[in-house]
Amino acid sequence: MPVGDHTPRTYEPGDTVQVELSLADSPGVGSVSMVAISADGGLLLLSGHGGGQTSAVVTLSGGVRADTPPGTYTATQATVSDALGNTAQRTLSPALTFTIAVPVDPDTAAPTASGWGFA
Repeated sequence: MPVGDHTPRTYEPGDTVQVELSLADSPGVGSVSMVAISADGGLLLLSGHGGGQTSAVVTLSGGVRADTPPGTYTATQATVSDALGNTAQRTLSPALTFTIAVPVDPDTAAPTASGWGFA
């Protein structure tokens, strides 16, 4: 089901995780979602929509927030729906794996003023 590169990636707060799934359904592909879970219980929801296309590569995305726990996240299933509302779990093979890292030197300071003048 997954398309493209399966190489695990690393993300930081402020990044957006994007995953593509190739799906087909005669009434049309509807909503698609998956939950990636870390060993420490962190969760990241990825979601997208097939727009009713009978064959679609759906981009699922989810934002990494500052309070998203760091760690290795794994998703093994996607929840897929069609245009008629039929819903099922589909197994991802291989499983989706990525890492959320805390920046080594996070910027916590505001900008420094170095001068001013009338425009």
